[in-house]
Amino acid sequence: MRTHKKKVRLLIVLLVFFMGFKIGVFTTSNTYSGIRKHDDSWKGHNPARTLPSDERSSHTTNDSLVPNIVHYIWVDLNGTYTFTFLYAVSFISVHKNWRPEEIMVHINKNNQPKGRWWDYVTSIVTTKIRFLSYDMREIRIFGEKPRYVEHISDIMRLLLLKEYGGTYIDNDVIALRSLDPLRHYNHTQGVGLVTSALSNGVIIAKKTSRFLSIWLEEYKTYGKKEVYNLWGHYSVSKPRQLIKKHPELVRIERDTLVRPDMSDYRKLETRKRVWKYSYSMHVWRRFIYIPRRPEDIKRISNQSLLRDVMEYVIFDKIPYYAQNDTKLSLV
Repeated sequence: MRTHKKKVRLLIVLLVFFMGFKIGVFTTSNTYSGIRKHDDSWKGHNPARTLPSDERSSHTTNDSLVPNIVHYIWVDLNGTYTFTFLYAVSFISVHKNWRPEEIMVHINKNNQPKGRWWDYVTSIVTTKIRFLSYDMREIRIFGEKPRYVEHISDIMRLLLLKEYGGTYIDNDVIALRSLDPLRHYNHTQGVGLVTSALSNGVIIAKKTSRFLSIWLEEYKTYGKKEVYNLWGHYSVSKPRQLIKKHPELVRIERDTLVRPDMSDYRKLETRKRVWKYSYSMHVWRRFIYIPRRPEDIKRISNQSLLRDVMEYVIFDKIPYYAQNDTKLSLV
C-alpha cells in the first residue's frame, strides 16, 4: 500500500513538472532565517512594438521602473555547483540582450562557480557581477524547514525581489531582447504550458509589488496545514488562485517570457514569433539534447529554435528567416 502511494505521488509530481507548472530546476517560496553573511536587445528591434491583442494587459503602469538588476539563485547544499555551458549561455544572453546594471548571484556558503564555462563567461561578460552568500540549510519558511530543496529557491526569489526589486531568472532561461517595455509595470510574469498557471521561471517586479506581498502572505500556512501536492501548492496553485482574485496586480506575458514548448521548437511560425516578440525562453533541458560546448551547437537540427537562439547568443548569427528584417539587423 505504501509503495503504491509513493508511485502515485511520484507520478503526480512528474506530471505537474512536465505540464509546465514549475519551470526550471529551482522554483518559488517565502520567509527565510538564513541571513546573508556578508546587446543590447535583438539589435535594432524597437522594444516599444505593439503587442498582439491577446497579450495586452489593462495593468496600470507608472513612471518608476523595475530596477535594472537580474537575480540568479544557485541552490547547492552539497558544496559543489556544476556550472554548465547552458548556464553560461543564459548568463551571456542576459549580459548581451538585457543589459542589466548588475547581476546578483545568490549562492550557498560562498560557493562561487569555477571551471571552464565560468571562465568563458567572465571572458565575455563585462556587466557587474555580485555574489551574495547564505547558509541555505538554515533557510526557513515562516519557521518551517523546507520540505523540498526547490522550495528554498521558491521562497528566496520572492523575498529577494521584495528587498531589491529587479528580474529573477532561472539558470536555464535564455534572454532574447530588452526588458525595458516591461520595467514600467509593477509585476510581470509569463505562463507555463497550462494557460492559467503563472511560471516563476522569470519574475519582473518592483519592490513595491502588491502581488509579491499577498503571495508571501500565503506562505504563513506552509507546513502548518495539509495541502494537496505540497511540492507545487505555494509556487503554482496559490498564485494561480491569487491572479484570479487580483488580475490587476500582474502584467501577464502569455507567450513571451518562458514559452514555447519544446514540441514547437521546429515550427517555422514559432521560430519567427519568438525571434520577433519574445523577451526570453525556457530551455527544456531535461527532455532534449543540450550542447556541452559551443562547437556542439551545430549538432542541433538547423530547423530548431534552440539552435537559432544559441547561435545568436554565442556567435551573433541571425537566423536566415530574419536576415532581411531591418529591425533586427546587427549594428
